[in-house]
Amino acid sequence: IHSMIELKDGAVLAQLGVPSMELPIAYALSWPERFADCAVPAPDFFALGALHFEKPDLAAFPCLALAMEAMRRGGSAPLVLNAANEVLVQQFLEGRIRFGEIAAGVERALSAAPSEAPRDVASVLALDAEIREQVRAC
Repeated sequence: IHSMIELKDGAVLAQLGVPSMELPIAYALSWPERFADCAVPAPDFFALGALHFEKPDLAAFPCLALAMEAMRRGGSAPLVLNAANEVLVQQFLEGRIRFGEIAAGVERALSAAPSEAPRDVASVLALDAEIREQVRAC
């Protein structure tokens, strides 16, 4: 399962596919249309068998808790979470911060996030750049 969304009426839509991010990325890039052929094989549900779900351990996965909070808050919070996370993960990969510092940095960025959502693409790009610069400066 790459993603699941719950609609207002309680229905849940899931995007399922082979363990590769190619299809979800292609879907995001082509929406609302679909690419004719992504060369990603369809999952074999008979070979897969059953799906098993467990409640996530939010203490063990603090970034998941932060993502859920950003979703609940709405506005600019999801954008801020993404921008901060991308900068902090890059800093971790470069050896500049410890893995455990990612969640703390994302939380700091979210605490200072403006509540209003950007209104257009230019505003999204400007806020994304601003948040990335603020996180790099910390």
